[in-house]
Amino acid sequence: MNTSANIATTMMTGHAAMARTLADCGVDTMFGVLGDANMYYVSEFLKLPDTHYVGSAIESGALGMADGYARTTGRVGVASVTHGPGAANCINAIIEAVRARTSLVLLCADPPPVKHYPQEIDLPSLFGGTGARYHVVLAPEHLVEDIESCIALASRARVPVVLNVPWRIADGEVPYQPQSPVGPTIRGGNPSLDDLDEALGVILSARRPLVVAGRGAVEAGAGPALSRLADLLGAPLATTAGAKDLFKGHPYNLGLTGDVSAAWAFDVMNESDCVIAFGASLTQFSTSNYSLLRSRRVVRCDTDPTKFGLYWRADVNLCFDARATAEAMIGQIEAAGTAPSPFRINALGEGTLSRNPREEFVDQSSSEFIDMRAAMVQLEELLPANKTLVSDGGRFKIAPWRYLHVEDSKRFVQTLGAWGSIGLAIPVAIGSAVAFPGDLTVCACGDGGAMMSLIEFSTAVRQGLRLVLIVMNDGAYGPEVVRLQARGYDPAPSLIAWPEFAAVAEAMGGHARTVRSVADLVGLRELIADLDRPLLIDFKCDPFVDPRVF
Repeated sequence: MNTSANIATTMMTGHAAMARTLADCGVDTMFGVLGDANMYYVSEFLKLPDTHYVGSAIESGALGMADGYARTTGRVGVASVTHGPGAANCINAIIEAVRARTSLVLLCADPPPVKHYPQEIDLPSLFGGTGARYHVVLAPEHLVEDIESCIALASRARVPVVLNVPWRIADGEVPYQPQSPVGPTIRGGNPSLDDLDEALGVILSARRPLVVAGRGAVEAGAGPALSRLADLLGAPLATTAGAKDLFKGHPYNLGLTGDVSAAWAFDVMNESDCVIAFGASLTQFSTSNYSLLRSRRVVRCDTDPTKFGLYWRADVNLCFDARATAEAMIGQIEAAGTAPSPFRINALGEGTLSRNPREEFVDQSSSEFIDMRAAMVQLEELLPANKTLVSDGGRFKIAPWRYLHVEDSKRFVQTLGAWGSIGLAIPVAIGSAVAFPGDLTVCACGDGGAMMSLIEFSTAVRQGLRLVLIVMNDGAYGPEVVRLQARGYDPAPSLIAWPEFAAVAEAMGGHARTVRSVADLVGLRELIADLDRPLLIDFKCDPFVDPRVF
């Protein structure tokens, strides 16, 4: 707490002190569901200038919205819930936030000290298995300092923090002093020449180098430096999902690595003899079950030393900032005058910019169904370039991840890789849309994942968000169809007749379209350009056409 003698301490209710401290720390947007634990401090928060509260339909939605807001802005997301069931509803979403390393604070509360209170639950035990940090305010004089500390911890450690403000403290009097805004996170240091010696030895001895960027490279602002490094090495460029479109427009950009790679791009990656990864975790998913790493030299740069060897043991690890490391490598290579490898020119000729995405697959659209891939290629031509893209998980993801694009890699968010849960994308997309109200947010879901959180479409309607929800509706849990058939089982249990998504969206007050062919997309560009409330597009797809098969 700021205890400077020239700043007066004021006594006020805990609710008012909570609101003011959040604002002092730079929080201007809060997501939540009101209840006995939080309705008073949320009301106090809204009395303050330039504050915004988004009420969700369910607490898991509020947590997801705070998650999406934090991921796309780089700020701390704040969600507020009530006692017992309100906190319990957040478990799945907070695990996703933990695994995604989201800077987030969840405000919850022990209930009033009443015997046999029905919403009583052991909050430390409830959140103990999620991986989130947990803190309880023990005394009124700790409240302001604890809020500031938890926001700072969430920001600097990139971790969700569960802050329990018991009812007895929030509803009593507490001392308040104004707080300073939480400062930015300071990234890792710069490597010395000696630090780079072994890595450059491996890199410059490679005949077919490949540069791969992950989320850490995006956060470090390393895109231009990595492009220059790849040019000096004669290396093609690729990204994990966390850095999607970082190298968009570069003539030797291969796009996404791993199980979402285009077949031609995967073939080029597979020819490499050295992978140079910046800020990428190199999981089994981003490396096609490590096939892109086996029998190759691997150099890895990351600011988090705990990630080294977590999935794959690299030949050389550099624990430094991605941008600083790339720039230092560039200086050394330029000074040495080393000639670039001919690898990317031999493999790709003049580059990849002239490639037609429609030539990457055989369009399997029919009179009843549209091919997911053809749908996304056409949709990309109708959408503005400056947009946010949020994706749920499932086999459908191949199409939007590969064929929808963003201008800023920070504004692509996927909610599957960290925790493996479907059904989280719609709330995350709403939080992202709140963060960038003037731009379009596109949320891509399968039908199963969409149904799990479709109720929050009503929140997007109430907020008047420029949100396009695209549902790849094959009437099935798609991966299960494939796997059941592969083992000779009847896939019928994985096929589900959902209600008509368009009718549900319109009943909630949104726009809606049902699409079975490219012709059904006529007029969509104009609708999106003047979008005054959310739009749901139900793409009818064949459950027995697998977008992963070319």
